Amino acid sequence: MLNIAPHDSGEQIKIKFHDWEKKPRTVLRSIKVGDIFCFKFDVDRYGYGRIISRIDIGDCAEIFDCFTDVPCQPDLSRCKRSIPPVILDSYSLFDRKRVGDWRIIGHQQDFKPEDVENIYYSYGAESMKRRVDIWGQEERISDAEAQKYPAYTPRGDEAVKKLIRQSG
Repeated sequence: MLNIAPHDSGEQIKIKFHDWEKKPRTVLRSIKVGDIFCFKFDVDRYGYGRIISRIDIGDCAEIFDCFTDVPCQPDLSRCKRSIPPVILDSYSLFDRKRVGDWRIIGHQQDFKPEDVENIYYSYGAESMKRRVDIWGQEERISDAEAQKYPAYTPRGDEAVKKLIRQSG
């Protein structure tokens, strides 16, 4: 068990980490909100993230701006989101492991997502657009408003890495 004081509050967060080699695969039903994951970003760098919410098409996750040369237990108090929360294709990434190397390496107990109030995605045919938040709550919106939001679709290994590369 590792206690880390987050950068934006004095409250201690509790994260239970395990070694990268311990769990090469996590079945879909075992993924939980607060899970910390590590993924091989390129030949010599690993990235990190955390599951924010579970929705019907995947898992909404935050990807952090910290990278290491070997998988380890990141100091999340020094990490920030590198991109807006993204919907992961958790089945392909963690369960089936079809592309890339993504692994759950820990779990933050009592995790409560922050700064997620205005995170939305959109989908639907013309004149029938819907806006969905990270909790799966939907509402109808105009075609013009739908263009402000990313697509409500799960992202795989290369799509997430592309978003990270484009961000900076």
